[in-house]
Amino acid sequence: MHRIKGFSKILAAVDGSEASIRAAKHAFDIASRSSCRCTLYLLHIIPPQIILAHSSGYFGAVSPDLQKEIEEEAEEWFKRVLSNAKTSDHVHIIKKVISTGASIVTEIVSYSDRKEIELIVMGAIGKSGLRRLLLGSASAGVVTHSHCSVLVVR
Repeated sequence: MHRIKGFSKILAAVDGSEASIRAAKHAFDIASRSSCRCTLYLLHIIPPQIILAHSSGYFGAVSPDLQKEIEEEAEEWFKRVLSNAKTSDHVHIIKKVISTGASIVTEIVSYSDRKEIELIVMGAIGKSGLRRLLLGSASAGVVTHSHCSVLVVR
């Protein structure tokens, strides 16, 4: 495998859509080809609509049962991403599910800023299937507001 000077921190946003799974696999491929140690963050944001619809009475609070169910579903998506991935000694994987009342775009951008992410990789169209011209609204928002490079995968 040809090693390239690459990124040390990559974030892949995963929402369960086929596009996000492909994007996350692509992110792992980029990380594994890097000549330096790389941390790959697999991140799922619980959409604000879910939080508000299933709130336990506190703004933005999801019941522990629903939180656990969503985390288990996200873990299955993360397993799909890594199922055919060859293990790599220099790629460290961190899996994270975030429940927040903020928008998906705001949370991805904020998380990437906090973690000093160098590259965000995400699918062109998310799970909702709604299209905003040729790019999903979350992808377009992250491209617009992120302070790092963003790779949108079809």
